This record gives sequence, C-alpha cells and structure tokens, in this order.
Amino acid sequence: PIAGAERRGHNPLGRRAMAQPPVFVAFHLHGLADCGDESSWEQRQSVQYPLDWVKRRPQDAEKGVRDLAVRSLKGGEEFVRLVYEDDDGDWCTLMVDTVRDAVRFATPADAPSRSLTL
Repeated sequence: PIAGAERRGHNPLGRRAMAQPPVFVAFHLHGLADCGDESSWEQRQSVQYPLDWVKRRPQDAEKGVRDLAVRSLKGGEEFVRLVYEDDDGDWCTLMVDTVRDAVRFATPADAPSRSLTL
C-alpha cells in the first residue's frame, strides 16, 4: 500500500477508480418491414451514447440519431419523423427539445445500459 493513503482517507488509485461506470442509452431505429404490412416493423439501426452526454448535448444526440435514420432509409422510402412512446402510451416526436424527456422512457431505467425504441 501507498504510505499514508489510508490515513488520509483517499483512494491511492485516484478518482477514476472510485467513479461509477457510465450509463449508456441505445436508440433503436425501426421502420416498416419489406412485406408492406403497416403493422410489421423491423429494427434498422441502433446507436448508443453515454446518458450524461445526451443530457448535456441534446442537439448533438438528436442530430446523430436523425442522421442515422436518414442513412438507414431503403430505396423509395421517405423520412417522416422520429417518435418514441411515453408512459401514457402517447407517441411523441423526438426533437432537440424532447431528447431529455425521451431518455426518461428508456428501459430498464435502473440499468447501466438502457434502450429507447424509435
């Protein structure tokens, strides 16, 4: 042990060794399946960001998710909007102003890695 570390009451490995692991939120993008049945959705792409970054930089998180959604479009498809379901079952549009609200509905809420379906 490092001399005096216990006496001073600090971690000899520094702050990082004591820090909690970061929490991530994954945004899962879905679109209509090729079968043409409007009730059939398929997962297209996912992107994962640290939750604290998403809360600090909602404009960058929203842009990253939107850019990924546009890149995942199949021939002939048109981008309409990104939506998430809130706890009342309402579909809400993901925008810069709603990113912080959206991540509240990522599940499971107490896990180190959370998921939000769009």
